[in-house]
Amino acid sequence: MIQAKSNFTIDADGNAVSNQFTLKQENLAHVFDILRNNLYSDKEGAVVREYATNASDANTENGKASTPIEVTFPTMIDPVFKVRDFGKGLSEHDIFEVYASYGASTKRESNDYVGTLGMGSKSAFGYVDSFTITSYHGGFKKVYEAYIDETKIGAISKIHEEESSEPSGICVSVTVNTKDINKFRTTGVKFFQFYEPMPVFLGNDITQDILNAKSSMKIVFQSNDFMVYRDSTYRRNVGVKMGNIVYPVNNITGLDLDWLGASESIIINVNIGEVSFTTSRESLEMSANTIKTINDKIGKLRVEITKQHQKQIDDCEDMWSALHTYNNSFEKTIRMLLTKNFTWRKKKVNVNVLSNLTWTEFNQHNNQWRTSYSAPNRADVALIVDDGGYPTSQTRSRLMSARALLLAEKKWNRICYGKGTKEDSLDFLASPEIDGARVVTLSSVQSIPAKRAKGTIKKEKVFVWNRSECFPYSSCWDSTDVDIDSDSVKLYVTLDSFKPVEYQFSGLRVIQNQLMKLGYADFKIYGVKKDAKLDATWVNLKEYINEVSLEIVADDQFIKDHEYSVVSSQLRYNSLMSQVWKGVYNDEIEQIQCPIVKRVLSQELKKKSEKYDSQMCLIGYADGNPTNSLLKPIQALIESLVADIEYIADNYPLIFDAFSYAMNKDKAKQHTKYINLMYLANLDRAALEFRAEMDSLTFPSLTI
Repeated sequence: MIQAKSNFTIDADGNAVSNQFTLKQENLAHVFDILRNNLYSDKEGAVVREYATNASDANTENGKASTPIEVTFPTMIDPVFKVRDFGKGLSEHDIFEVYASYGASTKRESNDYVGTLGMGSKSAFGYVDSFTITSYHGGFKKVYEAYIDETKIGAISKIHEEESSEPSGICVSVTVNTKDINKFRTTGVKFFQFYEPMPVFLGNDITQDILNAKSSMKIVFQSNDFMVYRDSTYRRNVGVKMGNIVYPVNNITGLDLDWLGASESIIINVNIGEVSFTTSRESLEMSANTIKTINDKIGKLRVEITKQHQKQIDDCEDMWSALHTYNNSFEKTIRMLLTKNFTWRKKKVNVNVLSNLTWTEFNQHNNQWRTSYSAPNRADVALIVDDGGYPTSQTRSRLMSARALLLAEKKWNRICYGKGTKEDSLDFLASPEIDGARVVTLSSVQSIPAKRAKGTIKKEKVFVWNRSECFPYSSCWDSTDVDIDSDSVKLYVTLDSFKPVEYQFSGLRVIQNQLMKLGYADFKIYGVKKDAKLDATWVNLKEYINEVSLEIVADDQFIKDHEYSVVSSQLRYNSLMSQVWKGVYNDEIEQIQCPIVKRVLSQELKKKSEKYDSQMCLIGYADGNPTNSLLKPIQALIESLVADIEYIADNYPLIFDAFSYAMNKDKAKQHTKYINLMYLANLDRAALEFRAEMDSLTFPSLTI
């Protein structure tokens, strides 16, 4: 990468005296120690980033930019991080004169390469005191060790040489502390998520983790130069991608990003050399040129997004449909960008026209119009607007008449009533934005006088629940003419001031829903006052639930479902069992020789019946817990399984190394070989111990 150079002009008189800065030999160790230990704040990340980037540069230099590099992530069995490129390799001269020289770089005269500082090839020294470089060049494979010697400056030595027919290139190997294995993995997933071409991953394969991370992203907008997205973190991140490295922008002051949502992120692609990065390459250097470059790119992004979505808006039949598309089809970020200059067929659209009125919807539970918190601009919404300033007595009557008119049309999922002053309402009705909306004004409907019942109203002792839970509680119950003495079974709850005594309203709703899911007939829940006299056809709901629960726990299928549920919940976070239940070891079970391991890995993830959750929900409303009698044998099963898992952990510890990472069938095969080798070794050891024990015994001679 070509570095920007500053020009300096110094005017001085003839008496000026000058001298150049120098670096004395006795200070080299101190300076190199600063470079090694203080340059990178994320030392593991530096190792991954610098060697992967150098490898890609090497491929590019050799005309193989589209060839993936190979990256090997460390495991407990082989804790080594490796990066292999397919460049030209390095001669012995280059290794000693360029690779081993701080600040030396062959890439400063071209923007085809990311490298420029001459520091990345030594980044491993910030993490370890030695690492190896293998060069495939000129038909030879030569291995070098770079290490910190007694001078603290560092040295490099050739430790092996042989003829080789392997493709040319460089392989850097760094031994990793086992406690950092997961850090290398997570760093790799983040770094290589947007890498092109995606490397070939060996050792601890992170391919699936990268795919999972990408699948969790919701793309808001994407083009060759930009990507706006939302991921599972729901945080705003700004990154600039230059030469396969996504540099985080930690300070967005001065950037035109007021339109970007708080939970949305953006990646901006730039050409190599367009922006500057810090010496560590861990972030961008926010110079005036970098800020200008990013803002120019953002301006281009705004134009691209507007152009892409304007056609969708202009294709709408009317302005109301265009407003509906704006409110319901676009992400918040897109709306933020379009708001200032939102047009439909070159006509300015006021996106806030609906906010001139307060919108309400009719609540059937309490027969009141209540404030709606979502915008009424949808294709399936009809609007009612008061255009006459009627008194309250007429307003409600006309409002209900307008609602009845719209309900009769049977095409509106929502009916919203706009409240405001008469002037606000008239301004709204005159707005071109509602052209195409279904609007009913109160002046267009008749006021219907309220009907008054004559005579006394008979107070019923039996009511049916209408599934409402709102105060006043009398509104939750409808009078019914059910025959108290009929032969059909009727479920009831006792009422006290119209509140059920046995359950809360929410409980009634759950019980009714779950019984219907289990296939019980569609039934009603009746409410009766305390003094009601009922015959045997009336069954208290609580007693009924108790009987149903006892029937459930006696069912064989439920017992199997319950056993699975309890065992899986107890072992849900066990790393071994999670892989067993995913079926990773299914193809290997017959090859495993250890009977205890085979027994554990043969466990099956049994599928619960669809009705189990509903059954458990109902049991929760019964007196006591009918499932307690089932727990003892299940607990014994859990204890036996846990004991087997502990045995495996003690005797075969290495199979647990990959569980915090991606597990696959190839690793399962490796585990099987490891288990069998350990099992046979233990058998041999036991045989030797038995033979030694037998040899130590002495038997008296027998005289016959």
